[in-house]
Amino acid sequence: MKHNIFLSIVLPYRNFNIKSSFSLPFRAGVHPALMKIGVGVLPWLNILLFVFANPVKGEQKTDHNLGFRLGIVDVEGTIGTGIGLGGHLAFPEIARALQIETSLLFTYASYNEYYRRAPGGDLYWYKGSFTDISVNADLKYRFVLQRSRWSPYLGAGLGMHSIHYDYPEWWTADRSKLELGLNILVGIEYLTPSNMKIFTEVRGIVSGPDQLGLYGGLAFPLKGRSATKKR
Repeated sequence: MKHNIFLSIVLPYRNFNIKSSFSLPFRAGVHPALMKIGVGVLPWLNILLFVFANPVKGEQKTDHNLGFRLGIVDVEGTIGTGIGLGGHLAFPEIARALQIETSLLFTYASYNEYYRRAPGGDLYWYKGSFTDISVNADLKYRFVLQRSRWSPYLGAGLGMHSIHYDYPEWWTADRSKLELGLNILVGIEYLTPSNMKIFTEVRGIVSGPDQLGLYGGLAFPLKGRSATKKR
């Protein structure tokens, strides 16, 4: 069973606003919090872009930057909420407002659970942990706001996840695995006068298990200064 989230995004292009509408299919069983990105966050972001997007005045051209982040991550199932941290390397724009970003992220969560070894048998309590180390490559589209240092962005990409579960010795399930995941990003960044960026980001990961993270972080320019390019 698939659920469709209908999105309508205003894309500024020179003196015109191109309105692009599309739907995203989600498979049944995806972390419920991922659905909130579409039904909760994106409609408000769409209104913000419609009101403030300005393709005429100019844009902030982005150079190399190195960033660090820290946040909380909700993991699908009984694992619950853990911490997430990592760093990223963003490259100069490959096209108007399009940027490639690579990142290394670490997620850790500990949890308590009861397990019945056999139907009708005794319940056993154990403490486990979940660890995910991922290497990601994402494509981000930044929206320029009129006379503002704020830049909302959307993005998507892929990540390779090295996942490890710490189970009791008698647990027979696989303890480690590699998973390919789909990343969905919604965020906003602020460019300071010193060209440092402060950002917050919601990152959804469709993988096994699905994850939803809320991050905050800083990014520092590696080369030159961010410039405003007039159109």
